[in-house]
Amino acid sequence: MSSKLTIGVLGPGAIGGMLASILWKGGHDVICIGKKKSVAKIKRYGISFDSQLYGNFIAKPNSVEQLNKRVDVLFISVKAPFMDDALKRINIDSIKNGVIVPLLNGVGYSKNIRDKLGNIVAIGTIGAVEVTRNIDQLVCHISSSRPKIEIASNFDIPNTELEKLSNILNSAGISSSVIDSEEKVIWNKLVRLNAIASLTTAYQRTVGEIRTNAKLNMLLNEIVEESVLVASHEGVLIDPQEVINQINALPYSLKTSLQRDVMSLRHSEFESITGGVLRLAESYGVPVPTHKYIYNLIRKKIFDSQKQNNEKN
Repeated sequence: MSSKLTIGVLGPGAIGGMLASILWKGGHDVICIGKKKSVAKIKRYGISFDSQLYGNFIAKPNSVEQLNKRVDVLFISVKAPFMDDALKRINIDSIKNGVIVPLLNGVGYSKNIRDKLGNIVAIGTIGAVEVTRNIDQLVCHISSSRPKIEIASNFDIPNTELEKLSNILNSAGISSSVIDSEEKVIWNKLVRLNAIASLTTAYQRTVGEIRTNAKLNMLLNEIVEESVLVASHEGVLIDPQEVINQINALPYSLKTSLQRDVMSLRHSEFESITGGVLRLAESYGVPVPTHKYIYNLIRKKIFDSQKQNNEKN
C-alpha cells in the first residue's frame, strides 16, 4: 500500500464528507460516491469544511454516482437503513485489490457487505467526533479532538496491510489504530454509543443533562451494564466503569446523530444500535429490561412524531 491512495467514500454525508475533506487535504485521490443530488453539489461547489482543528477550506474530491475506478480503500459511511441501495453503486471490479472499511454503527451489517462485495473487509468504527452537514453541503467538525478510527479484520485482510492503512490515516490527521478482533472494534464503541444515543434520543436531552439527572443517570449506568453483559457473550470483556468514565468526559452539550435524526423524522440507526443490542441480548437469553424500556420509549416517540407529521400534511 503506497503512501498516496485512491480512496472511495460511499455516502458523503456528515461523517463521509469530513473523511473526504481531511483525506483530500492530505493529498489523496478521493472519490465520493452518492446520490445524484449530492454528487452534483460536490462537483459544482466542492465540500465546504469548517473545523477549529483542521481549518476552514473547500475540498474538491471527485464525485460519482457509480464507482467504476479502482480504489485502494473504500470507506462505507452510509447509515444502516440506506446500505443495501448504496452498495449497488459499487462496481465489484473497482474494489478487487482494495480494502473495504465500513464505518457503520451498531451490529448485524458485516455479513451483508461481505455477501455483496466479497471478503476484503476490515470492520471499522469512528469515534471521538461530533460532525454535522447542512443542506448547503457545509460540513462542520464540532469536536476539538481528532476523530478516531479503529479497524480489525478477523480473516480477510492481513494485519500488516491494516497497519499501513492506519499509519496513512494518522499521517492525514485522523487518529487510527488496529485492534485484534472485529468484535472488539464494534463493542469498544457500541457500549458507549448505545448508552448515550439511546438515552439522548429517548429523552431528547444532551449527554450532560443525562449525566446530571439522577433518574436518567441511573438508567445510563443500567444500560451500560446490560450492554457489557451482551458484549461478554460476543467474546469481548469491557469494564463498565471505564465506559462511564468516557461518558463523563464527553462535552455537556453533546447531542447524538440518532437523537437529531429521530427529532427530524429522518431514517435513523435506531434498529441497528438500540434494537441491535436488544435483539442480540434476546438471542443469548440475556435479560435487558432497561434496553426494552428505552427501546419502547424511542419506538413510541418515532410513531407519535410520524403520526403528528402525517396529520399536519
